[in-house]
Formats: sequence, structure tokens, C-alpha cells
Amino acid sequence: MVLKKIINKFKDAKSDKGIDNGQYHYQKAFDLVKIKNFGQAILSFEAASQKFKKEKDQLMEKRSFANALIYKYLNAKDGDEQVGLIKEIVHNLKGFDEIERMSFPYDLILSGELIEELTNKRNELVASVSSQAWQTRKQEEKVEEEASEERIGEIGRSLEEEIVEEVREVRFTEIEESLKEPEKKDKIIEVTNELIKAYLSSKDQERQLRYSEKIIEILKKLPPIAQIGILGGKVEIEGVILEVEARRYENLADLNKDHGEKVKLYLDAASTFKEIEKKKLLTFKYLVTDGHTNNGEERYLYNSACAIFYEAVREAKGTFNFEGVIKKLKEASRLFSNCGDEKWRVRCEKMIENLEKGATCWICKNNFKGYRVNYYEYFVDISPYFKHFVIENKLSSSVDIEENTVVLCRLCILLLQDIVMECSNKIINKRLEEPEDKKDDLKLYLEEVIKEGKSEIEKLRNELSEIKEVVLKRLNSVKDVDAEIDAEIDAEINAEIKKLAEINLKNRSELEDMIEDKEDLSFDQGLKNLTEIDLEEISEDKGGFKKDEL
Repeated sequence: MVLKKIINKFKDAKSDKGIDNGQYHYQKAFDLVKIKNFGQAILSFEAASQKFKKEKDQLMEKRSFANALIYKYLNAKDGDEQVGLIKEIVHNLKGFDEIERMSFPYDLILSGELIEELTNKRNELVASVSSQAWQTRKQEEKVEEEASEERIGEIGRSLEEEIVEEVREVRFTEIEESLKEPEKKDKIIEVTNELIKAYLSSKDQERQLRYSEKIIEILKKLPPIAQIGILGGKVEIEGVILEVEARRYENLADLNKDHGEKVKLYLDAASTFKEIEKKKLLTFKYLVTDGHTNNGEERYLYNSACAIFYEAVREAKGTFNFEGVIKKLKEASRLFSNCGDEKWRVRCEKMIENLEKGATCWICKNNFKGYRVNYYEYFVDISPYFKHFVIENKLSSSVDIEENTVVLCRLCILLLQDIVMECSNKIINKRLEEPEDKKDDLKLYLEEVIKEGKSEIEKLRNELSEIKEVVLKRLNSVKDVDAEIDAEIDAEINAEIKKLAEINLKNRSELEDMIEDKEDLSFDQGLKNLTEIDLEEISEDKGGFKKDEL
């Protein structure tokens, strides 16, 4: 086991050089790995690498550094970090033949095995998101996270205890009833304020849209009231109506999937914000996370830029010349920059970069411009043979052997999709038709099976009937035998009883005769008979006494 070897080396190192050496830190790192403390294990591996470097042990220096990278990879949380670490690990593993396994008991395995395993994992990670989009995605996530934290902080400071996290349902019917009684002015304002608070505390666009439509309807029905209270302050009703209308257009635009409709709705929102101009926005700091919450002008620039961006996206899919599209994207990027939206500015520039890129389709060999519009990159498992083939034939414009991607144009993709769909439909239809073709055969087969089954059942019934008759016959014969045995036993018993009766009768008669004879003898005669016994007749052979003894 490799750990035992390491422990022995550690003991030798301790006796020779003390515990502050490479082997000590290397062993300590694996002890930390064993308890899943990867953070401290990484530091120990790095320390071991430095110590081995001083000790001029190049193999262990490289292994220590490679292990530090491996456990950084295992400790990484997001995909792009893991992808980068895997690439660095593979590069370092090529410097030696063996390294410890990433699981207990950490015995040595070939570096090539680990390289293959990590390469496959990297392909899986990269397949989920385009490799060119990793950096942009990271920037977007960071901007969204910062904006979200900023919004949460603002809501916590501004709403305090008046607006809760869960959206409160407002009884719209109560407001409608209040509007029918203008004299109850205070009640109308109170209920309207409650509705606006529920709108401001809503977290998703669909809820905001539902509330906004009702708020606009109710606020326009209110009698001429100069101001209405929102979150403890007094604001003009007209300003609230404009902001709610503008937000309604934004929500509709965001939720709509059609790019043409998106453009119209963003323009409507921009037009509404243009009326507000540089006036301070009252409600948006509670509703949005993009940061454009200061005044109407910022929001106007943002919505105008969104309209231009989606117009450019719509045109890019239907044109062969990207000059006009790129011009619109640059204008959208400028407007996003003016309103301070870094995330959207980067997105515009990335799209411009993609539109200007060109590549050769792997299938049809035609050249195309417009990445993610006219051509796409797909991840594939490229074998060493094909990597050599690509390099030898200089096919780098169609295949990226580092990222394991191949270029396909939109036309070839659609063609492949149609072919796959056609083949799939044929297979499905064939499978669906098979039961129809075999329906009659199956019916005949089932009828034969049923017929045979009935025949077998009838046969079994007959056999059971015969068995029943035999059993009954045997039961009857058993009854007859029992009767005969009972008769014989009765006859024997009766004969014995009769015989005993005769013997008893005879004995009784003899006994009576004996009694009569004894009654005729006198006592004296009996004594005389007794004294006249001849003693000599009692011989010694019969157990009598001798005369001399008498």
C-alpha cells in the first residue's frame, strides 16, 4: 500500500531531517484528504511541493503539485473553474507515469488513466455551456449577484416592517365597493395604498403584471386627489400611474417570446419613461434588479437599448449582410453604457464578435460568417487518430481539437435533424403498423390456444369424474368390509358368551350337588375319616415325614 510506504519514508525523514520536510507535509496532506478537509490538504500539498523542490526531488515535487491541483478541482464549486483546473492537471500529469488515486486507499495508478477520466469529465462540463461563453457567463452571474444583493439591501432599509417577503393578496372587490362611496375618502386611500404595497412587494413579473393592471384601473377611477401615500410618503397619483404603466410594458416585453413584439413593447416602455424624464422614480427600486432605478431618463435609455438589441437579433436571423445588424448592436451597446448597464454592454459586444467570426462547415465544406446565427459548434469525442488527421489536413477552421468541437452550418444541422426525424418516424410507424399486420394471425393464434385450453379442461373434467367414481366405489367397498368384520366379531362374541354361560351353568349345578353331599356328613364321621388316614401312604417322595421323625 502506498500509504505504508509513505509512512515509512516519513519515519526515515523524521529521524534524518526532522518533521519539516517534503515527505512530512505529503503524508499530512493525505491524512487531511481522508477526513475530507480538502482546503487544508491543498495547502499541505503545496508546502510539500516547495519542500521537495528544495530537496531536489523533482518527481515528488511534480506529484505534490499535481495532487494540489486535483483536490482544488474536487473542491471547486462551479463548472468553468473545474474546466480550467482539469486542463492544468492534465498538463502536469504528463510529466510522470504514476499518481495516487482520488479515493481511498490512494494506491498508485497510471497517470494516463487519470488523464482519460478527467478529459471525459471536462468534455461533459464543457458540453453544458459553450466554451466561448464561459467568461461572459461568469461576468453576467457576478453582475446579477451584485445587483440582487443591492436590491435586497435597499428593500430591507426602505420597506422595513411595512412590506413582508410573501405577496399579500388584496381584496379588489373591497376597493371597487369603496369607489362607489366617494364620501369615504380615507377608506379609499387606505385600501389603495394596501394594493400598491402588495404590488411593490411582489417578486415575479407575472404577479407584478396582474397587480399593475388593477392598480392603473383603480387609480384612474379615483376622485381628484392631489396626493396618495406610498410607504409613509406622499406622492402624486399621475406619477405613480406613469411608473406602473411603464413597468407593465417592461413585464410584457420580458415575458413575450416573439422578438418583433418585444421591440414594440420596449419602445412603448421607453416612450412612457420619456414623459417622466429626469424625475426621481418612486417604485422601481422595489421591483427590479438591473439597477436603473434613479430616474426616468436612465430607464428610457435602458428600454430604448433593449428595443434596438432585439431588433438587431431579429434582423440577424433573416439577412446575409451583418453590417446593419452590427451597426444597431453598437448603438445598443452605447445606450447600455450610457445608463451604466455593463452586463448588456458586454452581451452586445460578444454578439458583434460572434457575427464577425467565420468558420468552415465540417459536412458541406462551405465558409460561413455569424457564429450562433449561421453556424454552431457541437461537442464530440475526438479520437487520437482524428486529431492527427485534423492536424495533418489543416482542418482547424472546422474542428477545435483542444475544445473537442466541430463546426456545422445551420443548413446541415436542419438537414441532419430532418433525416433523423424521418428515420425516427419510419421506425415508429413501422412499430405501430406491426400490430395491425399481425392482428389476424394473433386472433387465430388466440382462438387455437383457447380451443386447446377448453379441450384440456374437458379432458381434466373427465379424468376427475373417473377418479371420483373409483373413490366412491372404494369407499362403498370399505363400508361392506366393515359390515362383514362387525358381523363376524358379533358372532364370535355371542358364541363365547353362550359357551361361558353353559360352563357357568354346569359349575353352578356341580356346586349345588357338592353342598348337598356335605350336609349329609356328620361331624363325627368326618373326624373318624380324618384319623384313619394311612400315614404310610405319605411317602418321602411326596414330601411326607419319616416314621422315625413321628
